[in-house]
Amino acid sequence: MKPKIILCLALVLSGGFVNAADTNSLRVIVIPSKTEIHVKETFKVALRVENLTTTSQTVRVWSCSWNQEWKTSNTNISWLGWDCTRNVTRNVEIPPGGAYTNELEMLIPEPISEKTLSFRMGFTPIDSNQTFWSDDVQLRIIPSMASIAPAAKDAYVNAQLAKLFAGAPVSVALRRAFNNWLLIDVSAADAKAGSAPAFSVGLFGFANEATARAKVQEELHFFTSPTALTKEGYDEFYSGSGGRLIGRRGVVLVNMNSSPPEGFDAVFAAITKNLSANSQLLPDLIHYAYTMHFGDTAPLHAVLAKLSAQVPELSVVNLSDSGQFDRNSVTADYINTGGSKLRIIAKSYDTEAAAKAGQKSDQGMIQAGGWNIKEIIHGVTVFESTNYGTMYFQIGLNTFNITTIEGRTGAVQPLLQKVASVLIAELAPPIKSQKRKLQSNVVIIV
Repeated sequence: MKPKIILCLALVLSGGFVNAADTNSLRVIVIPSKTEIHVKETFKVALRVENLTTTSQTVRVWSCSWNQEWKTSNTNISWLGWDCTRNVTRNVEIPPGGAYTNELEMLIPEPISEKTLSFRMGFTPIDSNQTFWSDDVQLRIIPSMASIAPAAKDAYVNAQLAKLFAGAPVSVALRRAFNNWLLIDVSAADAKAGSAPAFSVGLFGFANEATARAKVQEELHFFTSPTALTKEGYDEFYSGSGGRLIGRRGVVLVNMNSSPPEGFDAVFAAITKNLSANSQLLPDLIHYAYTMHFGDTAPLHAVLAKLSAQVPELSVVNLSDSGQFDRNSVTADYINTGGSKLRIIAKSYDTEAAAKAGQKSDQGMIQAGGWNIKEIIHGVTVFESTNYGTMYFQIGLNTFNITTIEGRTGAVQPLLQKVASVLIAELAPPIKSQKRKLQSNVVIIV
C-alpha cells in the first residue's frame, strides 16, 4: 500500500478557536511501539493530544480522515493511509488532564544512509496557524538483512536469546524459527560442547491476547490431566502429566513439551522478568530470526517470467511477488494447452544451508518425508510425491515447489519433469555428462 501523508485537521476549544496565544493549552505525546526499525517495516505509533488546562476543551476533528490533522518533522518517515466512505467533522471533549488519542501505522518507506532517525509529530487545529509539536522521537535503523553477513545474523539472534534467558543458569540455542514462534534448545550452563540439550522451549508471540488465549486452549487438548497453577508473572499457567508445562504472559506463550530437569522454574522466571523490562524483545526476535536468512527474489521472478517461452505449452496466468508463501517467495501460476494447471513456489535464501532447511520444512508440510520418488536431474536432487503431483528441489540459494493444481499425476508427470529440467538447466552449474540409470528408486536424468 502506498504511504499517504495528508496535512490538516480542526481543533476547536470550548469557548473559542485555538490561536497563537494558546501555545500551552495542548501537549502532544508520541509513543512508538518499538524504537528499532527496519526500512519498510510498519510499526504502530500512539498519538495523544493532552489537555493541560483546568477546563474541558472541545476538539473538532474529522470522523474518518483524522490523520489529516497530523504532520511529521522528518519527510523520511510516513504512515499508511486509508479510504473513507463517510467523513464528517465531530466534536470531542477533552476533560482537564484528559487526552484525545489515536494510532497510526508508520514506516520508513525508503532506505536512508543514517543509522538513526529523529522525528516529531505536529497537530494543527483547523483554521489555526498554531501547530502543537511533540518532543523528539529517536529510532534506530536496523541494517538491511542483505547487508549483514549470515554469521552475524546468527550471532545477533544468539545475543538476543541470551538477553531473554538472562538470570537462568542455562545456555540456549535456536533450533528453528517459525512465523510466530521459536523452538529453543536449552542446556545446563556448564554442559559440555556438543552434548544434547536438556530440554526444548517453544516461545510464541501473537498479535493480541485473544489469539494467545485460544492457543493455550488448543495446546491443552494435548495435555493429559491439565492442572491450573499460579506462577508469578504469568496470566495463565498449566501443567500436565509427563512434565508438560505452558504459561501465558499477555500475548506471549512459553511451552515445554517434555519433562525438563530440576531448575526449569528459573527459565520461566527469567523469561517473564526480562519481558517485563522489554516487552518487544521476543516479538522482535521472532520476526528477525524467521526472516534473517531470506534472500533476494528478483532473480527468481526473472527466471519464472520467461519460463513460458522455454516451455511453449505453458501460459502464464499469474506471477506474484506478494510474499503469499513468505516474504522470500515468488508464486507463478501457469496453464497448459490441455487445461492442466501448474503452480511454482520459488523461495530465495542467503545461504545454501538455510535453503536446505527451508526445503525440508516445505516438504514436511504434505506428508512424512514429503516424497516417494527421488530423481537426479542435471546433478540436482529432485524429490517427488506422485500422490500429490508435487516436486521439490534446491538449487544453490533457491528452492522450488512445483505442483499440479489439476490433473495431478499421469499425463502431467512429463510436464513436471520438463519444467524442473528447464529450471535446473537455467540455474544449476553445468556438470559432466552422465548416463541415465535407475538405482534404488533413484532416477538420474541428464
